[in-house]
Amino acid sequence: MRYLPRLASSLYGYARVCAQGGSDLDDGLAAVQKALQIFERLVEVDPTHTQQLYHTRRAYADLLDAVGRGRESATVRRAISRSWLSTDS
Repeated sequence: MRYLPRLASSLYGYARVCAQGGSDLDDGLAAVQKALQIFERLVEVDPTHTQQLYHTRRAYADLLDAVGRGRESATVRRAISRSWLSTDS
């Protein structure tokens, strides 16, 4: 479990590079999905990873947009907004 935060961060970083560069989008999408799975597990055990989870979800939405899955992206963005608002109060 000790290596998981670094692994998830690396996957997230790769996904961001793919999204920003507009290349290897399918690989970036797979990487960000794996990072999401890891960060979701980590947050259950250690809430200090919540911010990384938030950024990873945003990257996921960006990649969904990039591969032409706008409806899914919009759904993810709404979920992000709802979760952000619920933790803000």
